Amino acid sequence: MSRPSLITFTPATDPSDFWKDGQQQSQAEELEPALDGAAARAFYEALIGDESSTPEPQRSQPEPAGERKRKKRRMMREATTEASGGHGQRRSLEAEDKMTHRILRAAQEGDLAELRRLLDPHEAGGAGGNINARDAFWWTPLMCAARAGQGAAVRYLLGRGAAWVGVCELGGRDAAQLAEEAGFPEVARMVRESHGETRSPGNRSQSLSTQYCETCDAYFQDSNHCTSTAHLLSLSSREIRKG
Repeated sequence: MSRPSLITFTPATDPSDFWKDGQQQSQAEELEPALDGAAARAFYEALIGDESSTPEPQRSQPEPAGERKRKKRRMMREATTEASGGHGQRRSLEAEDKMTHRILRAAQEGDLAELRRLLDPHEAGGAGGNINARDAFWWTPLMCAARAGQGAAVRYLLGRGAAWVGVCELGGRDAAQLAEEAGFPEVARMVRESHGETRSPGNRSQSLSTQYCETCDAYFQDSNHCTSTAHLLSLSSREIRKG
């Protein structure tokens, strides 16, 4: 019994003879040659060289660790100083406003003990408050006491030198006028008869000399002109124009 002859295959040599996925290829696929070690090194060196040649605004040299720490501490100190300065100023203004409110309330309530504590100087154990302090509406302790008819508080404040001549609230009324409007004529008279208001108009005009105020651009004879409403308004307007 004869054996069937084996089929032999001949490797393809022509590019047109290549088959792939059951389809004859017209041209063999070209494979990219693999880079050897030297070629790969040359490629990356060229790539790094291109990046390093790119112009930069400025190449900063790394600072020593000690210098960085000193600079950081200095910046933190400056920031802390600036923040504490702003907070300190705000705290000072808030404390002043609170003090003014306490003085005005004590005057309105006729609390002489509290007034003494708030107005006495620090050396005497007091709070060192301003006897002529004003709130946002320009009310002074004397105005509050006079408007409330607190005769003892009015007498005490006048005795300590509280100003009232030419000192008016935003509505243009002084302490005496406020007392009259509230129905306390005795308190109003007490204010008007206080030191500086007991002389006759004739003697007063002779004893006061005429002076010129640059802020108001006007002449005046009142010794309390600097605390008058007109002067304070002129001063505020001048500061606003400067700002």
